Amino acid sequence: MTTKNKETKKVNTLVMLLLGMTLSGCIKDAPDPCPVGDLSLLVFVENFQNPSDDPLFDTEPIFSTRINHLRYYLYRDGLLYEQGLVDSWPKASRAYYTFQYDSLEFGNYEIVLIGNCTKAALSGDPSNPASLSLTFPGCSDTEDFFTAAFPFTLDTYGLSQYEIGLSRAHGIVSYDFINVPNDITEIEVVMDNVGLQKWVKGDYQDVFCATHRYAFFSAGSNNKRSRSASDIRWGEDYRVATFPTVSGERSTYTMNLYRNGENTPYISQKVCDTLVVKRNQLLEITAIFNNGSFQFEIDMNTSWDGTSDAGGAEI
Repeated sequence: MTTKNKETKKVNTLVMLLLGMTLSGCIKDAPDPCPVGDLSLLVFVENFQNPSDDPLFDTEPIFSTRINHLRYYLYRDGLLYEQGLVDSWPKASRAYYTFQYDSLEFGNYEIVLIGNCTKAALSGDPSNPASLSLTFPGCSDTEDFFTAAFPFTLDTYGLSQYEIGLSRAHGIVSYDFINVPNDITEIEVVMDNVGLQKWVKGDYQDVFCATHRYAFFSAGSNNKRSRSASDIRWGEDYRVATFPTVSGERSTYTMNLYRNGENTPYISQKVCDTLVVKRNQLLEITAIFNNGSFQFEIDMNTSWDGTSDAGGAEI
């Protein structure tokens, strides 16, 4: 081999080595491409008295009739990815609201939703969804709380679509007072052993008494009773929302009667009928006044059909 050929071979080898090192450096330093997909989350609202524990089993025909505003927290691999408040809806009436994400990175996600809840009723650290809880705002509050916590995995190119059902946090208690004596000016209702707080991702906790007081007044010489506009709840007369009876407990119902504007009840009657306020269900309690006595009828239509005669008492 001539000297010239040896020098040419050395130069070619050096060029190839430098080129290999350069290409190796580019591949090493370049970021790995992140796989992405499109995501569509369709959020529905559970219908009142849905017979199933699955909120998607029976849903409202129009989303916006139940939801005034919706707080959302999206987590990716356990970390808060996005949060916000939605309080306006598309003009077209739909049974669901859509969260749409384009080119979202693959990963394990969870979205936590809270409907109609003010900041005052919500507590906890949004970076930790397990710490979020709702405090019962009182029977005079007419908001209807809904919650959902939905984990999912995005690992498919193209569009992934999921349906989510918002679950109602309350149970509804309906009171009916028949033939109220003319000297009764106020009736106070008390339901005990109901939850004070609800974990957004869990059960109810802390026991307290939900109370509400109704004012009556005469509507003419026929002694019929009328109601004030402030006593119209949930679109019906004398309906209140409470959190459900705490798991493993029973509730009792107490009715306090006030007459002639006095501050101390002149009679207090407690009804023990193994009552249970259930989430998203209706408990109906009727007090019938008749010639100096009254009796209670209770309809727990979540457990059986028909009514239960809870007995009577003398006034």
